[in-house]
Amino acid sequence: MGFFSRLKDTFSMENTVSEHWNHPENEKDLDQIFSRTDKLQAIFKHSSACGTSAFALRSMEEILPEAVGNVDFHIIEVRIQRRLSNLVEQKTGVRHESPQLIFLKNGEVLWDVSHSAIYPKSVLENIERFT
Repeated sequence: MGFFSRLKDTFSMENTVSEHWNHPENEKDLDQIFSRTDKLQAIFKHSSACGTSAFALRSMEEILPEAVGNVDFHIIEVRIQRRLSNLVEQKTGVRHESPQLIFLKNGEVLWDVSHSAIYPKSVLENIERFT
């Protein structure tokens, strides 16, 4: 598949995500994510209006089937869920970026990455590191 085909495919899926994602809706949902002790939690902040975010989401979608057994994946659409996105920043102390991926366990930030640094190999390496 050529670059332009991949680019077209990436933007055509702007609001489509797989069934592997959890969709927190409020502060209570976030509190549950932050209190989980048994499994790694991944919060992905996404903006459907951002090309970099579209590429990062596509990268995440590539690894989800392989990683979903070890990690709970949560997606926050920052344009629609601004308040929730801000709460994540307040709770973690990690400055907001989009796209952004934050790994948590016991409410503690173990790893965070943003923009073009979100790529499958790195994400999988850090899942293995923290599980």
